[in-house]
Amino acid sequence: MKTKLQKVLNSFVPGLKLIHFEPLTGGVSSEVFFIEAKQNKTQIKLVLRYEAGPPSKNDIKNEFNLLQALANTNIPSAEPLFIDTSCKILDKPFMLLSFLEGDINIPNTDNLDLITKMADQLRSIHSINPALLPDLPIQIDPMEGLLKYLPKGDEWMEIRNYLSSLKNTAFEGQRVFLHGDFWPGNILWAKDQIVAVIDWDYAAIGDPVSDLAVSSLEMRYEYGKEGMNQLCEAYLKHSIIDNSRFSLWLISIASSTLHFINQWNLSEAKKKLIKTEALLTIQEESQSLLNSKD
Repeated sequence: MKTKLQKVLNSFVPGLKLIHFEPLTGGVSSEVFFIEAKQNKTQIKLVLRYEAGPPSKNDIKNEFNLLQALANTNIPSAEPLFIDTSCKILDKPFMLLSFLEGDINIPNTDNLDLITKMADQLRSIHSINPALLPDLPIQIDPMEGLLKYLPKGDEWMEIRNYLSSLKNTAFEGQRVFLHGDFWPGNILWAKDQIVAVIDWDYAAIGDPVSDLAVSSLEMRYEYGKEGMNQLCEAYLKHSIIDNSRFSLWLISIASSTLHFINQWNLSEAKKKLIKTEALLTIQEESQSLLNSKD
């Protein structure tokens, strides 16, 4: 790997010498490395990010273009520095990013102000004018792929039949910019402040409730239902959502998680926890939907 990374640096800036590298934890669908390099007496810190695999929505080129666009907004994000899609330097497309100092762990989950900052940051992302961004995938229908990913078995037949009966589930409101994977592992903190939002390979344009559902589930996986509820409450202080639509998105995203989780770089213990919480979410939200139709 050392030889390959030196080739990367040679392509980026001739004469740049590799000093140190290590994998960065937190990445689920993509390999990410921290790199220290030196040219003359100047040291440089970089991040190398491989193109993510499914179910990511954007290839590395689109993610690179998006980061360039975000540099002109108020969203804190890494600077894109170099991209290669030829697979001649490394065996996968990749990009180099500026390294940002920060911690991916929320400094204090008991401090509700920090959860509020997460919710405010999510709303800030949703406020970005999509016209300023490159073309991104559209995410407006929670039913897209849901019946394929929904768990199989007789215990799921009632909710499957109910979902199959739904019509016109595509979002008809104002479409917004979505991060698509807004969770603590993709947020950098320093001194109780968010200094960067990273990993934009799931970015899309569409229904803001889908982003809230993703973030809520991730908070549940990390901090239990209390963490999930705290984020929802903070977000909903300034926003109104359709609860049934929120349930649909939660079921959709939790089902997709169960389908793809074995492809992600997670420990077996973490996979087990997420699978348990995802199944509980599907059960709870299915019951909520079935009760509401009576």
